Amino acid sequence: KGCPLAALLIKKGDIAYYNYDLGDGWMHRLVLEDIVAEEDSVTLMAGEGACPPEDSNGLDSKGCGAYADFLKAYKRNPKKMKMKEAVKEASRSINYSKPWAGGPPISFKPLEFNIGYHRMLLTLMLAGPALKTKKGNFAMPDGKYKESMKGCDNCGNRLKPLSKCTGCRKVSYCSRECQLQAWKLHRSECKKHSDKKGKTKK
Repeated sequence: KGCPLAALLIKKGDIAYYNYDLGDGWMHRLVLEDIVAEEDSVTLMAGEGACPPEDSNGLDSKGCGAYADFLKAYKRNPKKMKMKEAVKEASRSINYSKPWAGGPPISFKPLEFNIGYHRMLLTLMLAGPALKTKKGNFAMPDGKYKESMKGCDNCGNRLKPLSKCTGCRKVSYCSRECQLQAWKLHRSECKKHSDKKGKTKK
C-alpha cells in the first residue's frame, strides 16, 4: 500500500503481482517490458476481452480459473442457453450495472475490449479518485467533468502526499520547495487566517 510501481518495477523484465479482491482472487501479472523516455501522460495502447464481472457473477466459481473456463465454453458455443444466462447474470454485477464512471448500465460482452471506454476510465483515475461528473455527461473524455481532488497549491501535483501550511491550515504543498516558492504570495493570506484563528481562541 502506498508503494509506486516505479519502486517495484525497476529494470526491464521485472514482474510484480497484484491480487484484486482477496475473496475472488483476481490475480494480475505486471511486466516491465521496456523503459522509454518520460512523457507527460500515460497511454493505454491496447487490450483484449472484457473485464470480469465483480464478485464472479455468472461464473461457476470464483476468480481467474473460473473466468478462463467460462471464456473457453463461451468461445465454443456462445448461443448455448447456459452461456446466455451467464452473460445476463454477469451484466448484473456492479461494474456493469453501475459503471465506475457513472452513466447507464453496460452490457457484458466477454470477447470485446472497448479501448475508448477504458481510456476514459484511465483519464479519470489519473485525475484523481474524487472526480465528480457534471449532470448528464457521464464523464465522457471530452473534458466535461469536474475534478474535486486537492492538489499542491503551488505546482498542482495530485500524486504526492500533501502537507498543510502549519500557519493557516488552509493550503497544502507537496514539498518544502513548493512551500518556499509560494510563500511570497501566500504570506499575507496566511497571516490573515492565523490572526483570525488567534482571535477565535481568545
